[in-house]
Amino acid sequence: MSIKPTIRLNPGPVEFKPLIPSGLVLVIDTREQAPYEPGGVPSLRRKLDYGDYSIKGFECQVSVERKSLDDFYLSIGKNRDRFKRMLERMQEAEFRGLVIEAYEDEVLSPKYSYSKIHRNSVYSTIIALEVKYNLHFYMGTRKDCEDKMLNWLICFYRTKRGC
Repeated sequence: MSIKPTIRLNPGPVEFKPLIPSGLVLVIDTREQAPYEPGGVPSLRRKLDYGDYSIKGFECQVSVERKSLDDFYLSIGKNRDRFKRMLERMQEAEFRGLVIEAYEDEVLSPKYSYSKIHRNSVYSTIIALEVKYNLHFYMGTRKDCEDKMLNWLICFYRTKRGC
């Protein structure tokens, strides 16, 4: 009897909390309805051309999109064309991330939602988006996703600022 290995897309919860670099200002899209507001991080609300989060001065270079589980299913299902147009616009950015506020097991088990999407379709869509759009994915609790988004943005900022 062979045992099928478990495929994991996600490495697990974020446990590293870097220091906030001086000068970093989080930009939150004005259309974001349930924004992350990490304590100790200066932020401002501004309309972004794509994505929900960026860094002031780097809005066209780094972008992170936030999705609830149901919104993600809608984005890869019924609203797929609209989602693809947003991803095409995101191609302008050097770094593109997508956080989904749900555990990987939930994301890959659409039977728990109103969605009619098959789990294999969800998995293959995620892989295709990672490859085609060079899109970094992260799945976890709302807090884990907020931390991951902040880690991505801090790392990008430090890389660009040489600090």
